[in-house]
Amino acid sequence: FGVKYIDVATVDEVYPKNEIIDLIRSDSKDERFRVLGINRTMEPRFAARNEIETLDGVLPPTLRIYAEYITAIDNNTFSGHLSEPVIRKIVNPTMLDLLNVKYILTTESLNGSESYNILLNKTITKLDVRKQLEFNQTVYVYENKNYFPRAFVVDNFKIIVNEDDVIEEMKKSEFNPRKYIILEKSPNVPFKNLSAYSESFVEILNYTPNKITLYVDMKSSGFVVLSEVWYPTWKAYVFSCDGKQCSDERNETEIFKTNYLFRSVYLEEGQYSIEFIYSNLESLKNLK
Repeated sequence: FGVKYIDVATVDEVYPKNEIIDLIRSDSKDERFRVLGINRTMEPRFAARNEIETLDGVLPPTLRIYAEYITAIDNNTFSGHLSEPVIRKIVNPTMLDLLNVKYILTTESLNGSESYNILLNKTITKLDVRKQLEFNQTVYVYENKNYFPRAFVVDNFKIIVNEDDVIEEMKKSEFNPRKYIILEKSPNVPFKNLSAYSESFVEILNYTPNKITLYVDMKSSGFVVLSEVWYPTWKAYVFSCDGKQCSDERNETEIFKTNYLFRSVYLEEGQYSIEFIYSNLESLKNLK
């Protein structure tokens, strides 16, 4: 009945390559990072097809803490509506930096901010595949000079129990997540001087939806922070290492809810491998 109304096209016609895609894809070979399309400048399915990680995802189930964090970036409050949160402007840039956002796409210039370096501006057509819209306007591509890596180490911490107070602390201009993280419970470890920066090293060894493996060289005790959403069904296991040679014996360690949204684990000085595993997978392995 409806066959004659179906528009048949090749994948490359529906998801055409362009200079923006080429720029981001060439950089993604060396590191993991995310892309922000302000006001959905990059349609999520288009990004997914080109293996580009965005803050939107493709129809993901939206967790409350993620929605509240995203809306706080442009100084709004999440209403609880089922629609996905969208960033329309960057009011609290440090919160965006923590999301590992290296590139920002927007149809409006971000002139006036020293944090963003313009790389490209180009007229894009059919960028929104789902709505089949043709854009006759310039898309700007900016590099975020202050973005955080996907995983990093911070030596110090601050405890703020109330969630609303955590968000307000992170909005302050003096908040410096390179010097300290915010926890909502005591980690029962010694407190350090908040002025120090960590000299520890993190390397991503493996990254899949259900398992993430890191290698860390801790120059002093501190917290390994992972820019992924904290969720209680994830578990973390630590293996002691001598250089890159790691023990087969693993020890479970607590994952702390960090900076309102993210995960961290505490480690003493030394070399380790850390596995973050979605715990339901562990349960399935034990089924006979």
